Amino acid sequence: MDKIKTIAETAFTHEGNSEYLERLVESALETDVDIVKFQVLISLEYADSHPMASKAESLTFDKDFWKNQFQKVKASGKSLLVLPLDWQALKWVLEEQIADIIEIHAVNLFRRDFYDCLASHKNPLDLVLAISGYTLEEIQFAVKKYSSLKNTSVTLMLGFQSFPTQSEDIGLNRIRQLQQKFSLPIGYADHTHHSENADFIYSASVALGISMLEKHIILQREEERIDCESAVECSELDRIISLVRKTEAALGTTEKYALSREENTYRERRLKLVAVKPIAQGDYINFDNAKYMWIHKSPNKSAELTFTLPFSHADRCYEVGDVLS
Repeated sequence: MDKIKTIAETAFTHEGNSEYLERLVESALETDVDIVKFQVLISLEYADSHPMASKAESLTFDKDFWKNQFQKVKASGKSLLVLPLDWQALKWVLEEQIADIIEIHAVNLFRRDFYDCLASHKNPLDLVLAISGYTLEEIQFAVKKYSSLKNTSVTLMLGFQSFPTQSEDIGLNRIRQLQQKFSLPIGYADHTHHSENADFIYSASVALGISMLEKHIILQREEERIDCESAVECSELDRIISLVRKTEAALGTTEKYALSREENTYRERRLKLVAVKPIAQGDYINFDNAKYMWIHKSPNKSAELTFTLPFSHADRCYEVGDVLS
């Protein structure tokens, strides 16, 4: 099992304040998170009547500022995930070739201009598809299209787009359903309320086999900011990451059924069938000439000298009723 990648999602908590976002990035880089994620908005695609039309402009930054934040992440050794929210942002991010991973938001998943822009890109792509709000049939169509892109790896990101998300609405069992249907890595973006003890959700998603776990971050969770209900401080993010690693360790690192060193030691505690009288070849083994006993093993096996024949061999184990061969 590969190590689960953890993602710090900066989103729009910054509310257009560049200094806030810089401090948030610095805070994220001090954690054990694997990936830092940015939602990039360059050109507005809102109808004038949309309630976000006037606010969205205040959430944009110039390209130089974005590049500076991207470079900070790259210089730290962490991976960079960029979610372009408009076509101009996607085009620019692809041209820069700086993002390690590009995510397509669920609201843009079926855009032909997005798909064509990705199709025209010649370099390898690690692509995350956010699939919240889509049926299996719709997801299947999207997977077929995006998987057909050359040199492109696809991960599906499950995560109900509600802030905050109620735990009963998550549907974690869909992780297994998606894995079985598409044979692709499945990530989980958690949007539960920051005050809820969601440890059981994190551990359950890890046990179900996610490849990525994403959580929104904020400088102070008491602040009233965009999507603040689902955001945690970076110190809490580190606690969540520690929980993920402990859950991974408890699950084990291999799909093969194998015993640990401690389990192999425990095997030696089993009672063994041993001879209490000489038994000749061809004799039946019964409870007159053999018994189940605890056997203490010492380096020179002196403690076993009272037993004529141990009934444990490399090629077979003898049982009561067998004929000694």
